[in-house]
Amino acid sequence: LVRTFSEETLRSGSGVLDVAGGRGDVAFELFSLRHIPTTVIDPRPVKLKKQQHRLVRDMDNYTPCPQVQALFNQDFLTVESQRKLVEDCSLVVGMHPDEATDSIVE
Repeated sequence: LVRTFSEETLRSGSGVLDVAGGRGDVAFELFSLRHIPTTVIDPRPVKLKKQQHRLVRDMDNYTPCPQVQALFNQDFLTVESQRKLVEDCSLVVGMHPDEATDSIVE
């Protein structure tokens, strides 16, 4: 993502939205390691892997990536703060071909 879009572009607006981000692997890389604003949108809570926990222990001021625990669908956009997040983001990332991808394209 960084090579394709540049860190400057990804940092613009409200940053990257990681839709159906699951455990938050993409968001961890962007937010925690590259300091690119990133928000995970997934109904399940983000859960760090063992390797990520080890990296976090060595960080001085670790802050978890922001998350909106919700499905990314038409209802998501009815909440003003969530609609604004989508309108202002630099990039919407959807890594899995499922219902969330349909909503991203729509």
